[in-house]
Amino acid sequence: NVPSPIDTFEGSDLHALVKDNVKIAGFTVPTPVQKYSVPIITADRDLMACAQTGSGKTGSFLFPILSQIFKHGSPTQCRGYQRSALPQALILAPTRELAMQIHEEARKFTYRSWAHACVIYGGADPQLQLRELRKGCDLLVATPGRLLDMMKRGQVSLSQCRWLVLDEADRMLDMGFEPQIREVVEAYD
Repeated sequence: NVPSPIDTFEGSDLHALVKDNVKIAGFTVPTPVQKYSVPIITADRDLMACAQTGSGKTGSFLFPILSQIFKHGSPTQCRGYQRSALPQALILAPTRELAMQIHEEARKFTYRSWAHACVIYGGADPQLQLRELRKGCDLLVATPGRLLDMMKRGQVSLSQCRWLVLDEADRMLDMGFEPQIREVVEAYD
């Protein structure tokens, strides 16, 4: 009972704002990984996808996740200062460079919306990252070490998280992040 692939973004079940932002970003036709993954994620199914660099993998998970966030709204519906960030989606990446790249893509597709994408990674001032988190965070891109640090400090709660993406999961495992990933998934809210 696999959802049918999409041939166009316009003909998909994506939220209108995502469709508009996809068009503004210059995407016209879904790549093969997007063609199959967008309807699967939109249908709230689990997915593991493998594709070459430059194949549109980031969009293949951002488009449907942001679409669902736009359709269902924020669970807290509050903006302004918050003690803990309550992201609806968490994207884990192995390196700060990849985390920053995913965050930049997420910002393109949250354009003209109430949704806020944040990024946290090691090697940067945690106070600046905390200030951004406290403004509200619907989609969080993080490296495992910095995420655990923020969770231990009570700055991030995954109690509202509906989507977990392990971008470059094989690389994270090769880099020895399995204990941190397990801790994030099993030991917290």
